[in-house]
Amino acid sequence: MSETIHQPIHPDILPRLDPEYVAFHNKHTAFVVPPHTIPWHPDIRKLPVVPGASPVVQVGSVRDIALQHCKIRVYTPEGDPPDQGWPVFLYIHGGGWTLGSWDTQASFAARQCKEHRCLTICLDYRLAPENPYPAAVIDTVDALKWIHRNGKSELNANVNKIAVGGSSRYRDGPSLRIALLTTAQVVETLRRSCHSRPRNWTLPSRFCSSFSSCPVSYYALALGCPTTHAVRTVVTDNTASDSGDVYPSWKEMKDTVWLSTGRMMWFRHNYLPHPATWTNWDSSPIFAPETLLANAPPAWVGVCEMDILRDEGIAYGEKLRGLGVKVDIKTYKAVPHQTLGMDGVLAVGRTMVADATKALGDAFNGA
Repeated sequence: MSETIHQPIHPDILPRLDPEYVAFHNKHTAFVVPPHTIPWHPDIRKLPVVPGASPVVQVGSVRDIALQHCKIRVYTPEGDPPDQGWPVFLYIHGGGWTLGSWDTQASFAARQCKEHRCLTICLDYRLAPENPYPAAVIDTVDALKWIHRNGKSELNANVNKIAVGGSSRYRDGPSLRIALLTTAQVVETLRRSCHSRPRNWTLPSRFCSSFSSCPVSYYALALGCPTTHAVRTVVTDNTASDSGDVYPSWKEMKDTVWLSTGRMMWFRHNYLPHPATWTNWDSSPIFAPETLLANAPPAWVGVCEMDILRDEGIAYGEKLRGLGVKVDIKTYKAVPHQTLGMDGVLAVGRTMVADATKALGDAFNGA
């Protein structure tokens, strides 16, 4: 690793950060070249990923399966499945729709498999800029369709007990799983009332036949880090800007560590090169019709205080709450965006992972 400091901590940010994070950052993260500062090449994906995750626990088996446009990795627990089959946790990695893979948070994925005795299925979706929006959304929907149609025969899965989640050292895992959850609610609405639909929303044409034979009432969880619906610090509005007019954290945290304004906009333009798509609700879930959001499951919203996305996550939670959804919002003090992936080195990271793990357990157990 280069000895050149590429990511110094801004003096306005330094005194507000957890000292444990500062020590780790100065030893490791400071020397990593920010990907948005160099010309794009796919080899950027080979740059060091920030260390800090806990060790990957042993599970019964790990299997990779190729789908039409993407791949999935299946973590299976040790021992025999329940009579109705294994519960399923479809897990969507972060990386700004541009970076990352199914290995990005293998530690978190394997822990859920072991602790909840569920299949954890990690999605390796197509990445931008080679595959911009809506490729990642389509791959996410296709993965869920495959699980529902083939999970019982191929994996001994209980396809009536599926949780959907995502985490992000950047942003995309949570936004994709919220888009998937919302799309599922749309199709459930159509399934229940084929002759009518709310007048203030339209279903993207690419999803019109996606779930034609796939009931979606089994959604238990969308874990970020939204029966429980959990959201980790996440982009919910791709029109956000550092003016801070709508989301003050965009201005307050423009110079924060790791996920600065510059990196955020680099991700956005890679995945959403056409501004006309920024308000599409399968890219910006906060714009989903209220008739859909009002039917969301109870939500656990976990945000990091030093994250540029903090106020987007809070706004999404507050919007759900205002529509009558039960919401628990928790802010993790003095830490930045990638904290969920740093449970091996940060006490706050361990707390956040434990809270997210509990949220998934509550969802499976119907709490």
